[in-house]
Amino acid sequence: MKRLILYFLFVTSTFVNAQSYITVEAGIATFNMKDMKLLQKNISTDNDLDLEIVQDFPAYLQYLLGFKQVGTANNDKLIFGGILSFTSTGGRVAYSDFSGSIKADQLINVFSVGPQIGYKLSNYDKLNVAIEAITSFDLTSMEIKSSLILGNQNTTSSEKFS
Repeated sequence: MKRLILYFLFVTSTFVNAQSYITVEAGIATFNMKDMKLLQKNISTDNDLDLEIVQDFPAYLQYLLGFKQVGTANNDKLIFGGILSFTSTGGRVAYSDFSGSIKADQLINVFSVGPQIGYKLSNYDKLNVAIEAITSFDLTSMEIKSSLILGNQNTTSSEKFS
């Protein structure tokens, strides 16, 4: 317990002259998804139907919440902080004709958490230039939703993977 208190006092005293920032950001996330595209190809070809790949994991919105401390008692140019972010993407394989339709959606969500560190290159009143590096631990989940409609009969199934 004493170590925890001393560590907390050391960390808080290190950032006495620091400026704190909370950031909310939005952007576009792009995805390679090589293995997921291979899964889509297997779903579309491993049957007697003429299934088409309708969506193959397009770019989608990414949301990020960050916290930064700029400056320490010893160096006013160091930047420390952390991030939380969320993004998602998906794919769809489908076929339809006059008798009904079949589709399989692959929905992917990514939650990320990680530290950031940086260095402030300039310190002007209206323009601050810095270089920062962010690394993250990503928690990914996938859900495959399938739907088959034949005439007036409808069958759905869902499988989740974490």
